[in-house]
Amino acid sequence: MTNLYHAIAFCNKLSIKEGLARVYDVSGFSNDASWTALSYDSIPTARNATWDAATATWTASGYRLHTEMEWMWAAMGATGTGINTTGYLKAFAGSTGSNAAGDYVWYKANVTDGISRPVGGKLPNELGL
Repeated sequence: MTNLYHAIAFCNKLSIKEGLARVYDVSGFSNDASWTALSYDSIPTARNATWDAATATWTASGYRLHTEMEWMWAAMGATGTGINTTGYLKAFAGSTGSNAAGDYVWYKANVTDGISRPVGGKLPNELGL
């Protein structure tokens, strides 16, 4: 089962591979070598206090996950100019007032089996997301 801890490890490992500065710090993994040696199977799959205390250096050049605000801004979509100035007023990203949210997003009403869906299975919003 892949989780947030795996995503953090992936970002750091890819950053190291490409010669970028790691964004995430987790106690016990103090250098690039310790991250490189980290195996998939040794990443916790249940809540873990050490990994929950991970910190991020947002100015580092490496790969990272988006922040909640970055996700919200992108998910709101944009105006015709591509600049998001009114996206928060729309019913959903991609909304024209007459189309259906289910064309753009998986959500509780159209996922009845509880199984996640692959990325790219819905229409993109105005930002191509």
